[in-house]
This record gives sequence, C-alpha cells and structure tokens, in this order.
Amino acid sequence: MDFDPQSRPRHLVLVLGDQLNQNSAAFDGFDPARDAVWMAEVAEESTHVWSHKARTANREAFGKNGPDTLRPQPRRFEPDAVTREVIALVNEKFAQHPGMLDDFDWPITEADAELALDDFITHRLAEFGRWQDAMWTKEPWLFHSRLSAVMNLKLLDPRHVIAAAERAWRSGCAPLAAVEGFIRQILGWREYVRGIYWRHMPGYRERNALGAQHALPGFYWTGETDMACLRDAIGQTMRYGYAHHIQRLMVTGLFALLWGAHPRRVHEWYLAVYVDAVEWV
Repeated sequence: MDFDPQSRPRHLVLVLGDQLNQNSAAFDGFDPARDAVWMAEVAEESTHVWSHKARTANREAFGKNGPDTLRPQPRRFEPDAVTREVIALVNEKFAQHPGMLDDFDWPITEADAELALDDFITHRLAEFGRWQDAMWTKEPWLFHSRLSAVMNLKLLDPRHVIAAAERAWRSGCAPLAAVEGFIRQILGWREYVRGIYWRHMPGYRERNALGAQHALPGFYWTGETDMACLRDAIGQTMRYGYAHHIQRLMVTGLFALLWGAHPRRVHEWYLAVYVDAVEWV
C-alpha cells in the first residue's frame, strides 16, 4: 500500500489463501495510506492433514498469482464498429505481421483518452511510485498508466497529463514520490529523448559505439525461450503490444546489449512491436 515503508502501519491485515475477499470485515475502514496487507500461504495448510497435490497446487498458485481485487485493473475500451472493421482488415491484410488483436482495448478517441487519464489518476497513480519498476508474471499493467500511446497519437497533450498528475499531488490524492516518478517518465525521459533525436538525427540512428553486429535472436518474435523474464516480457509484448519501461530497458534491452545485437536491429524491433512506438522514443 502507500504508507512509508520505514514507518509502522496503523493496521496490518493478514490474509490467508481462503480469506481474500474485498468485502471481508477485515478491510472495514482500510486506508491504503496508513494500513498494509500481508498475504501468506503457509505450508501447514498442506501438512496438518494429508493433502492432495491438487489442493496444495491450487492454493499455492492462487497465492503466487495474487488478488485481482487489491490491484485495480485499468479501464478497458471495447472496440466500436469502426475499430472492429479495422481489426478485421489488419488481420486480413497483415496476417504475417507479429502480435495479436484478441485483447485490443486501447482508447482511440480523445474522449476515451481523457477517461483513461482520469482512471489512472484516480485508481493507480498513488501506487505508481512504489511499483513502477515491478514485474509480475501475467500482470502486464500493474499500476502503469497506459497513456504513452494516446500521447504519441496526439489524443492527449503531455502537458495536460503532467498537470493532472500535479493536481493529484497538490490535492493530497497521491504522494510526491509517485507523482514525481510519473512526471519524470514524461518530462524527464519522453521529451528529453525527443530533443536528443531532433538534435542529433539523422546520424544518431547509425551510431554503434560498441561495434555490435549480431542479429536479434529469433525468440524476440515469439517469446519461445527458457529464460523466464524474457519469455514473459516478449510474450506479453506479442499479446498486448505493450511492456513497461523496466521490461523494455532491463530485460529485452539489456539482453540485446549483452548479446551484442546491432543497435539498428534493436531499434527496428522496438519500432515494430509496441503500440506506442514512434522512431524518436
């Protein structure tokens, strides 16, 4: 939750595997800013009586996957008639291209983009600072905004997004660390990189300081690898066209660096696979 990890929470709510329910009396008066939740799956659940392996696996898997009720899911935007036509056209004309459209639910109008911004500010910004670098299997969104694509499509002005986050801090709805971390992603990274791009192009695209020459491994297009972090990050990318900044920088990006992949091949891959991709990012 959002209390200072160096201080003691007011209340610690203990949740065991069969007790997770957002309507439980244990959460009466729960305040994310002052209280904490501690989840546990204890081995004694499977040893105090002789337990079927399926019972144990069911309980342990649930605990590892975590509670949807404690992690607010981002607002979804069901495709309208025009978008459904576009999806069908893309599947027909670009059948050999990477990725899939089964889960396409991105905001594609200015009105939807405003709703997406409000949803993030209201439900996830306060926790963004603590969890922005976290990775969780089968959890592509966590507390991220999903606003990069609508900014790149000019459906939202970055200054408007920054102002909304600042207002949340000034009104006491989100802590400084969360708001600073989010604004830094836009003003301190997105806009900075755009400036670097225009300052140093076209030669910037051809730089290769380490002389790397390898092609990207084939699993960058399939996610079929035994390396768990790469498998999850790339598999998520192919399904949703999205991965957050740590998955891009510290998983796929760092492996490409260690592999010795040619920077142009890496650039082309990032440009190909992400819904928010533009050349200067």
